[in-house]
Amino acid sequence: MHAPREHQLYIGGQWVKPAGGEAEAVINPATEEVIGLAALAGPGEIEAVLASAREAFDRGPWPRMSMDERIAMLARLIAWLEQNAEGLRQLIMAETGSVQPFTRTMQFATGIEHAHHYLELARRQSPLNLPLEPVARPDGTTLMGGGVALRDPVGVCLAITPFNVPFTLNLGKAIPALVMGNTVILKPSPLTPFSALVMAEAAAAAGLPAGVFNVVNGGLEAGESLTTDPRVDLITFTGSDRVGSLIQAQAAPTLKRCIMALGGKSAMIVRADGDIAAAAQNALGSLTLNAGQACAAMTRLVVHNSVRAQFVEQLVAMFRATKIGDPADPASRMGPLIRSSARDRVVALVAAASAGGAKLVAGGRNPPHCRRGFFYEQTLLDEEDNSFAIARD
Repeated sequence: MHAPREHQLYIGGQWVKPAGGEAEAVINPATEEVIGLAALAGPGEIEAVLASAREAFDRGPWPRMSMDERIAMLARLIAWLEQNAEGLRQLIMAETGSVQPFTRTMQFATGIEHAHHYLELARRQSPLNLPLEPVARPDGTTLMGGGVALRDPVGVCLAITPFNVPFTLNLGKAIPALVMGNTVILKPSPLTPFSALVMAEAAAAAGLPAGVFNVVNGGLEAGESLTTDPRVDLITFTGSDRVGSLIQAQAAPTLKRCIMALGGKSAMIVRADGDIAAAAQNALGSLTLNAGQACAAMTRLVVHNSVRAQFVEQLVAMFRATKIGDPADPASRMGPLIRSSARDRVVALVAAASAGGAKLVAGGRNPPHCRRGFFYEQTLLDEEDNSFAIARD
């Protein structure tokens, strides 16, 4: 496993230990063992990262480099990540609790593929001539008007990422912003900070100028200090609707641009003439590969009554054949939830639905063979009402 960067943040091209020495244990959700101690930014570090990113954009070389120069440096960053792939995958698996197939693909390879794609798109950037349009003038004549669309950097971009697919989302937010000449402050979930700090290692190895890419870890107070500061020009956030609305409110007084990818309750619709086996297989994959912890996970199954019993029977059988366990075991096909608090929330939702009349047809308990870790069996409820919290949250 790639050694985690303990007790350090990355600010202004330097590895920095918080002045107050604050740190928080990062837990492997499958074993409940401590992976390492992640530094937490205090007010001094937040001020330093804001000043550094602002200075790097306003007076540093990065926005003034050619596109080809920035692409070359970011290609080196991506190459470093690829060269260290095996150790990084092990670190990501330990932080997130994702099973090996999901770690290899969505947690790592997808992020690398997207990063290369963004660089390729950047190579094609050029002024876009807009079509000519007639514009009526007050004297009755017509003026032909046109324009040119140019893409310029925004400034300092704050990227806030969640725990569920951290490495891929860190790359997905940082690389497009960086290649266009912006500077970036990456604030990862405190549950998965090491997947962000490896990007800082790659940035240092690639020789990015000081202040161009920064990583700070911290809680709500650190986050609010960043989202409200006028030195930040744009916020890109992936997470819950509730937190997204708070961030937009915090950004509003300084008119920051906000890009939000928020939570959902994705539905699979199974028609009477659908392929029931294929539908059940798709539901299984969606619900188990990351223990349902994804906005795109199809956690709401809308099935035609004529095939409902058949669908339930096939999905329950697939659940029973799917191994739940430590992702370190290559045979495991579903790992744990990220923390005990996440499992407690699921337990409460299932209990409330059952009390309201829903029928528990599978799961609804901790797997007996998993003595440690935040595991919960694949669970299927039938005969529920759309007003239930479990059908909406």
